[in-house]
Amino acid sequence: MKDRSKIIVRTSIIGILANLRLFAIKLVVGLIAASVSIIMDAVNNLSDALSSTITVVGTKLSQKKPDAKHPYGHGRIEYVTSLVIGIIILVAGGLAIYESIMSIVEHKEPKFEIYAVVLIGIAVLVKIGLGLYFRHVGKKVNSEALKGSGVDALFDALLSFATLVSIIVWIATDGKVVIEGYIGAVIGLFMLKSGVDVLRNSLSSIIGERTSKETSEAIKHLVCQNKEVLGAYDLIINNYGPDRGIGSIHIEVDDKMTA
Repeated sequence: MKDRSKIIVRTSIIGILANLRLFAIKLVVGLIAASVSIIMDAVNNLSDALSSTITVVGTKLSQKKPDAKHPYGHGRIEYVTSLVIGIIILVAGGLAIYESIMSIVEHKEPKFEIYAVVLIGIAVLVKIGLGLYFRHVGKKVNSEALKGSGVDALFDALLSFATLVSIIVWIATDGKVVIEGYIGAVIGLFMLKSGVDVLRNSLSSIIGERTSKETSEAIKHLVCQNKEVLGAYDLIINNYGPDRGIGSIHIEVDDKMTA
């Protein structure tokens, strides 16, 4: 459990540092170029850093020892953490759509330079790397918060790539074609879907999910390895966090055995 906690915290800290650097770089470039898509991309990176911070706090809180009020520990806090991250993704997606629509309505014209192409290109590669890393570690340690952050990072990479395409189109047409607003709106819709998916998974875990057939069969098989056990039935497992389950099982034994 402690090793899992350390892995999640370490991964989240890497994400915080990377996203804060990307936020600073994109904000400067966006302000110089007067580009709403780059500025919103920078804000999105800031929200990612916030998500990773929430993951660290949630992981630390979930490791608190059981107490009189919470005898089964605090593991379910991680599900609440992923729920908050899902909300952040939804807000970021809605904000991206709003700002993109406003840039279209107000006919805002950015001014891009070649350095913007280089910097945004590097940002795309960094976000892809972060997204794949988060998702890999999230699956490895069964952390919905990390998996949610991984999906968010990959969508951010897509958003940054769309911004990069809009910059290239603007440069290639000498500023005659401005598509960043339209691209930002489309990506915002994808972000909303991502946020809904993260929320759905988090709520499902909070409500309580059925134990997988593979896990159930494995536990029954383990119990039946005892030569005195003739059968195992009615397995019930209550989940109190990604790595903590408490359950009961009925076993069949020879009726001539004493208690």
